[in-house]
Amino acid sequence: MDPNWKSTAKFILLPELNLLTHWQQDKFRTHYKCFKQTLFEVCPKCATVSTSVHDRRWVKVQDHPLRGSGMYLHILKRRFRCPSCKKVFTEPVSGIRKGFKTTERYRRGLKWACENFRDLKRAQRAYGCSAWLCNKVFYEQLEIKQRERKNDCWGTRLGIDEHTWRKRNNGVRCTEFASLIVDYDRKRVAEVVNGKTVSDLKAALDYIPGRERVKEVTIDMCDPFKKFIKEFFPNAKITADKFHVLRLTNPMINKARTEITGDKRSNPVRKLLLRSRHRLKYFERSALDQWLNHHPKMREIYWFKEMLYKFYRTKGFKRASRALTKLTDLMALSSLNEIKKLRKTLMKWRNEILHYFNSGLTNARTEGYNRVAKGEQYSSFGVRSFNNYRLRLLNI
Repeated sequence: MDPNWKSTAKFILLPELNLLTHWQQDKFRTHYKCFKQTLFEVCPKCATVSTSVHDRRWVKVQDHPLRGSGMYLHILKRRFRCPSCKKVFTEPVSGIRKGFKTTERYRRGLKWACENFRDLKRAQRAYGCSAWLCNKVFYEQLEIKQRERKNDCWGTRLGIDEHTWRKRNNGVRCTEFASLIVDYDRKRVAEVVNGKTVSDLKAALDYIPGRERVKEVTIDMCDPFKKFIKEFFPNAKITADKFHVLRLTNPMINKARTEITGDKRSNPVRKLLLRSRHRLKYFERSALDQWLNHHPKMREIYWFKEMLYKFYRTKGFKRASRALTKLTDLMALSSLNEIKKLRKTLMKWRNEILHYFNSGLTNARTEGYNRVAKGEQYSSFGVRSFNNYRLRLLNI
């Protein structure tokens, strides 16, 4: 063996292996014959030192590619016979798990390729493996990475939201939801739960310690989430997301507009009605006011929408409390059913809406992770296994 190759082998092979010889099958595959040299091994059954070699056999293991060339280790493994229990066992090699035909650094590298390559087929070609092995190793490594933070406690600020992760149509249309819990302190996804009911959330999140640490939770206007937080986080205060409160008026405006203009989204008045008034230019406000003068119902809904926007521009909790009381009192005088329904919702969520002026929290970060979750669904052309879907989101 060339002395230069012996020194190079220290950087190529696993630490416990010694190089016998090597050859290149082609420009994409290189083979290395190697062995492990120790004076004894310990029996895994009874922990007795054994020096008696029963026999030897060759084992082929795939290693991490080197400069685009696949590496294959042909290891001459010894089988020892235990003098105490008479069991025959094979010597272990650090970096290769028992019964596996790939090294740990190969599996870590394949996981990195799955995360950074455009698609899994490119990772398969680069690492010379099947689609089955690529998927198995990828989710196995994600699970190992997730165990590192399994015992992390809750943060002090959380955001909760739900999204659709699967739709089934087996005779009856069925939509399955996933609840996303985001840790605002660590800026990451804390957990993903299959379902959005109180029982689903409690069963899935009960293992995480430190629920007393949670002080602030931001949600959209979802009753199951509100009930869950009050029962599960004893010291948490709930904040209703500002965006979801403001968009309560959008369906009312769209419905009233379609009664007048028909269902034409291209009509320029649609954007003028939905945008905040203080962001409109002078000539846009003038044109909109002239149009609203001909439609009293539309004008009333529009001005209540603007009052709700103005309410969120209020500074301070006490001023906001007085402004919300004034707004709901004016809504009580309206004869429109839409406004009465809106007032009922605002009264029901009054404390959560006003708490925004103390915390200043919104659900923007949670909505951003929701968008990433939908991107994961698009890139994988749908999701079948929730466990795999959860692991991908937890390691974003």
